[in-house]
This record gives sequence, structure tokens and C-alpha cells, in this order.
Amino acid sequence: MADFPLLFVLLVSNRGRERELRPMVCASLKTHELNPYLKAVGSDYSNGVNFAMAGSTVSHGVSPYSLNVQVDQFVYFKRRSLELIELGLKGPVNKEGFENALYMMDIGHNDVAGVMHTPSDQWDKKFRQIVSEIGDAIRAFNKKLSDLCDEVRLRLKDATVVYTDMFAIKYGFVANHTKYGIEWPLMVCCGNGGPPYNFMPGKFGCGDLCGPEEKVLSWDGVHFTDFGSGLAAKHAMSGEYSKPRVKLASLLNGGSKKPSSVS
Repeated sequence: MADFPLLFVLLVSNRGRERELRPMVCASLKTHELNPYLKAVGSDYSNGVNFAMAGSTVSHGVSPYSLNVQVDQFVYFKRRSLELIELGLKGPVNKEGFENALYMMDIGHNDVAGVMHTPSDQWDKKFRQIVSEIGDAIRAFNKKLSDLCDEVRLRLKDATVVYTDMFAIKYGFVANHTKYGIEWPLMVCCGNGGPPYNFMPGKFGCGDLCGPEEKVLSWDGVHFTDFGSGLAAKHAMSGEYSKPRVKLASLLNGGSKKPSSVS
């Protein structure tokens, strides 16, 4: 088995947001990128598994791979791995591997974004306690998520549960954009019309594409650029926006023998 903590990404992704942090975690582990769980041929799960699916939600019925499905996939993978080992066969992960692994979840983005575009009657049913302002809604969601992590932390005494506020990280890039050398914080790289937004109603495609050296946060208004993703990952790894304030590297490099979870 591997001599580093295994990584399991059980992730509810915002159209590929898992690409921001996962590669940096793998680099810290000095290991290769994770293979997806549904990769049928040539899979290597010796360093962990990626259960993430782009566009997934926590809520059931929106995506075919909502959180409950991803959890079921993980439970099945764990059970089969341990069964193989009990039979004297080679399983991808042993009991110790599961106990000492790092589990990452990037959660809630698609649920909040989706409800912003639902009719008001559905809004009232799903988010009665959340005001209509997007920023306030996200902060309210994150507060509930942080509270849930607090509860899980009390129940799982042998686990290190860390909550990281990605919204605060990315909001800070816009609010303090000059600090990062960003001239147009709300501009997309792939768009039309140039600064300040590079957006023209009715026009599609990358008519005006930013250069690779330009410090632009957003690729198309939904996805981050490599520059933006790198900044976000660096801040997430730092622990400054985490509760408790713990550097992710300390969990990866033998800082704790307890199983670790980052949400």
C-alpha cells in the first residue's frame, strides 16, 4: 500500500471546480492525479479515488450523480475493497488506508446557483429562510454548512474535520483585486467587447480572448481561469479561510494520524 495518506474526492462540483484544489493536494502528496471511479479500463486507485461529477448537486433529482449517489459509490468501493482483502486477494485500498485517508468535498455551488433561477414559489419551498440577494444566500448556506461541520466534528472524535470558505476566498479576489495585480476583476477571458466585462448581450464565443499572461479571474463567467484557480487553491491550502485554522499540508504530511476530512 501507499506510504502517504490516500485521497478520496467525494465532491459535488460546480462544473469542474474540483480542478482547482485537487491537483495541488496531489502535488503535496507527491503523487499522480486521481483516477475517476467510473473509469472502466486501466484504473489505478493506489493513491485514492475521484468520485466527483461535474454539475452535480446535493439535492436529489437534479443530477444523475447527486451526493447520495456518490456516497453510495464510495460505500460500495470500500466494501468491495475490504472483501477482496479478506479473501486473500489484492484490494486497491486496505482498512488502514481508508482510516487515514483525506476526504475532500466541494459542496453546494450548483444547489445555490440553481435555486436562484427557479420560480418564486419553488424558491419559497426550498429556501424560505434565505434572502434573495445572492451573496447573502451563499453566506447563509455556508453558515449552515459550517455548523454541520461542527456537529460532525463532535461526533467523529477520531477525525479532523476542516471547513474552508471558498466564497470568502473568491470574494476577496474581487474586493481586493489590486492586491493581486488584477485590473478588471469582473471581466471574463472568453467573451466579446473588452473591459470592463468583456461581455456583449447577444454575442457568443471568444471574440475577444485575453492573453495567457493577463491576470483574469474568470474564463467565461462560470469557470475560473488557470490563474484564478491557482490563486484559490493557494489560499485554500493556507488554512487562513479554514475552521479550524489548519494548513492542509499538515494533514497531508503526517501532521496527524487521524483520518482527515476537508469540506
